[in-house]
Amino acid sequence: LFIFDYSTIIIGLSAVFLVFVFIILSSKKMYCQVMKIFGKIKFIAKFTDSLMESHNIIIKSTRGKILFYASALSTLFWLIEALIVYFILLSFGIDHLEILAVITTYTSSIILGVASLLPMGIGVVEGSLTGFLALQGVDVGIGLSIVVIIRIFTRWIVVGVGFIALKMTGFLSLKNTE
Repeated sequence: LFIFDYSTIIIGLSAVFLVFVFIILSSKKMYCQVMKIFGKIKFIAKFTDSLMESHNIIIKSTRGKILFYASALSTLFWLIEALIVYFILLSFGIDHLEILAVITTYTSSIILGVASLLPMGIGVVEGSLTGFLALQGVDVGIGLSIVVIIRIFTRWIVVGVGFIALKMTGFLSLKNTE
């Protein structure tokens, strides 16, 4: 974080946003007020009632062991993904980047993709990761190729395995089970 200024800013803003969200979620009164505000948006209005009812489940999910285990597993997953990115960079002969630089670069790109609210941050992650790699001395053409391979190995293979698992368990069937 201390090596690259852009990572500190992105991760810092994300942390502030998450703290703000947790504050809203921790107070039922504040949560209801926010839901009323969002309920004025036509698209979200039809979901407001179910979101109001889900507050108790959200509170249980953000407390104690569940939060600890979810955070630990998420951190482990992000580190494994960053390690995959590091190995992909090494396989392309890019060995001047340290693992910590790769972790902050990749994480910053993913956070920007999430902030864009696009599915899987498509386009934003690729563009920002290519730009960040270019700032660190990687040629843009090679960077684009690397980013496509990174996305295939870190996102699309996982999505494919998920679809296969859903199909095998029967949750992804066209039959109506009512």
